[in-house]
Amino acid sequence: MIRFLKHNEIDFQKWDLCLAECFNNNIYAQSWYLNIVSSNWHALVLDDYQAVMPLCERLKWGIPTIRQPMLTQQLGLFSKSSKDNFDDFFIIIPKKYLYINFNLNNKNSSSRFSFKKNVNHELFIDSDKHILTDNYSKSVKNNIAKANSNSVLISSRPDDVEQFCSNKKQLGRAYMSEQLNDTQYKLINYCLENKKGRIFSAQFDGVNCCSIFLMFFNNRLILQSSYCNEIGKKYGAFFFLLDHILKLEEFNDFIFDFEGSNLTGVAKRNLGFGAKETHYQSVRLSRIPFLK
Repeated sequence: MIRFLKHNEIDFQKWDLCLAECFNNNIYAQSWYLNIVSSNWHALVLDDYQAVMPLCERLKWGIPTIRQPMLTQQLGLFSKSSKDNFDDFFIIIPKKYLYINFNLNNKNSSSRFSFKKNVNHELFIDSDKHILTDNYSKSVKNNIAKANSNSVLISSRPDDVEQFCSNKKQLGRAYMSEQLNDTQYKLINYCLENKKGRIFSAQFDGVNCCSIFLMFFNNRLILQSSYCNEIGKKYGAFFFLLDHILKLEEFNDFIFDFEGSNLTGVAKRNLGFGAKETHYQSVRLSRIPFLK
């Protein structure tokens, strides 16, 4: 039996234990992650937590909706059995939610409610670094060489959470809202305090010019956020810094998750490191004629 549970009815211990046994477990569905990115999330739960599906509620013009929360790439159905069908859960979502739009994970099967296919990029970090770098594109290699020739260095003092978020907010002021900045701060701070992530930085002339925040989950590195200032862009600091991360022995045999993207320029950069495309779907249902 599939039940709809409000946030205060969810057994978070059972939730996390269920996820640990799911074949498609990911970081975004963990209860601690959802508690940071969505102040009002509920769930669909099969029997005694045999499968779970988070539902993140948000009011839009006073209308209750289910939306994909910020800083969260893939949600959907998480199950111990690949036989569980997403659509069986989707139709159980209470009818009070007049608009539904969120992303599935890349292990969810096709849904009749799907309306868009999204691109992600993943790279296996081979322990043989010659194999790794041989798959770099000419552009990536040129940017790394540019950084080396202009004395870009790995910073001995990576950004802390305050520095990272301040620089990200300043450089991304066209899209970094206060809410997004505050949520990012909470997420990074939690990950750093609980050894679930790390910030890496590159410097030019003694000043950090590029930083990458990675999250760690089950032998997976997730590029959650990054920034690069004008100097960093000029001298290829991002390529130099990512190359450094990929060559660290501690990450041998990990999967590097670029978190997308559907944007052509970002996709070209990711593929330039030898990443492969994976896909996940977005689903949508509107019970309001004017809201599609």
